[in-house]
Amino acid sequence: MSLSEFAISDAGFWEKTALVALILFVAYLVIMWVAATLWTYRDIQTRSDDRALQAVCVALVAVFSLPGLVLYVLLRPQESLSERFERQLEAEAFMHEIQDEATCPSCRRRVGEQFVRCPYCRAQLASPCEQCGRNLSETWVVCPYCSAERSVAARPAAVRQAEPITRSHGWRWGERVPQPLSPAPSFTRRT
Repeated sequence: MSLSEFAISDAGFWEKTALVALILFVAYLVIMWVAATLWTYRDIQTRSDDRALQAVCVALVAVFSLPGLVLYVLLRPQESLSERFERQLEAEAFMHEIQDEATCPSCRRRVGEQFVRCPYCRAQLASPCEQCGRNLSETWVVCPYCSAERSVAARPAAVRQAEPITRSHGWRWGERVPQPLSPAPSFTRRT
């Protein structure tokens, strides 16, 4: 084999190798493009029910490929539909839990079910039944435990209304400062 024949066959080898490498590179790019488009389609379906938004996002990635994918990742909804649903369930459960807890009719703070007075504003929450001695809500006219009627004298006129909300007391809106039961003791200095 002469040198010229070897050079021609060597050039053919490199051309074939470059052609195979180019075909593999193009196939790789096509596979990545298809994979990015399919991933976008599946991802946007988990994040939105809007068909128009789904079509725009898939078209964005299909047309612009990698820059479109980057743009989609930046602009897509942060949470999926299932994550949003779980968050809403947690919020509803929390609100249900808060609503089930007893609150003081005067200051609206949480109090225990068996409290007789509010520890924050000193409002009367319950009084004992004259027959069975169990605590009764101030608004009840009959004892639910022993069916005894409450006498008119035992029932208060009404539950004390909430104090007006002002900003003069405390550092935040709506803060109620409890009023002392007796005047503060005065201290005199002995000499």
